[in-house]
Amino acid sequence: MLRRIGAAVLALLVMAVFYVFAVMQEDEDTKRTDAFLVREQEAPISRAAPFASQDPRALAQAFGAAFPLPDGPVTGEVTSFTHHGYTALRILVQSQTALVEGVRPKSAASSLLPGGLRFSASERALFGYAITAAESEGARYLALQTDKAAFIVTLPLSDDAASSFALQEP
Repeated sequence: MLRRIGAAVLALLVMAVFYVFAVMQEDEDTKRTDAFLVREQEAPISRAAPFASQDPRALAQAFGAAFPLPDGPVTGEVTSFTHHGYTALRILVQSQTALVEGVRPKSAASSLLPGGLRFSASERALFGYAITAAESEGARYLALQTDKAAFIVTLPLSDDAASSFALQEP
């Protein structure tokens, strides 16, 4: 009986030694979850001459941020304006099914909002960004904010074209 107890204690001791050895050999760098994300330095927005184009990529480059691109042929314009004392960019993209208005930086989003609308949360999302929605006089308004910009998408009430967008990146 004493031999069995001794063998059990010896077995537990060997397991404890191997466990301590395994813990000491773990690489702490692979378990670390506090990795730092380095963001690209954003260039300051400066006043620019109005830019109009039918090329979505050229519009995205002039705007400096990705935007929801409606399905079909589009015409668009990028302009600069002053909002609360700082320069901001506005993009207007028109297609047969939707009108997309956006501003950069997103802190200028208040300049986009149509008057008299009450936006409420929606169960929809566009490119992973939550959408708030409002309806008025035959039109549906969808508002969303990305990392760099804010957008209002205007759709006719009769058409559910919210799913017919592509993400146009610069």
